[in-house]
Amino acid sequence: MGACFGKPSEAGTSARDASSTRRRGSRGDGGGGGGGGGGGRTNAHRPGQRIELLLLGLDGAGATTILYRLKLQKFIITVPTLGSVEETIRWGSEEILFHDLGGTDKLRPLWPMYQDGIQGVIYVVDAADRRLVDANRRELRRFYRAAVKLHDAPLLIFATKQDLSDAMTSEELQRELGLEEIPCRCYHVAGCSAVTGEGIHEGIDWIVGEIRRGGSRAASTLRK
Repeated sequence: MGACFGKPSEAGTSARDASSTRRRGSRGDGGGGGGGGGGGRTNAHRPGQRIELLLLGLDGAGATTILYRLKLQKFIITVPTLGSVEETIRWGSEEILFHDLGGTDKLRPLWPMYQDGIQGVIYVVDAADRRLVDANRRELRRFYRAAVKLHDAPLLIFATKQDLSDAMTSEELQRELGLEEIPCRCYHVAGCSAVTGEGIHEGIDWIVGEIRRGGSRAASTLRK
């Protein structure tokens, strides 16, 4: 199974990790959002506030399957999401509201319309389908060009279907998607499987931790 590729964007970085961490600019303690027109402070998380996450991915990538694996603690076969689905899940002391948006050609341009009130983005990639790498790269860029309020929010990439032998590793997918060029505060690629459940909880723990932490914009990666 593919290991997680990335780590939380801590204020300090050890000498071992320094070469694989790239800062993307920062914002002062006062004032508005960071570079790239972010303005993400509008969606800042406050203690006790419900966390709201966007759950995105191309049609058939497995986003809805991951959502119901989280909610029901088991694997179920789902039908394609034709609009949007909202599910609330308790996560320790937090309550998370997932906005699962359909990934068909007609629905993808509507994704940025849901950015208000969102603290983080989860993008699901079928790591076993190399034919869709270009489409995933293109859709991520198109989304972030329009969703400027989320430039200061963390991005979690789920590289799903790691239970299949031909799935791309987290490191390979990070490189193929060109995540260094995505204007998010920080990103993390987590290999996972909706069939076995491996890697899913670790990924959610990461994005919840980043939302609680807040902080400056950074790309944070860790070699396997």
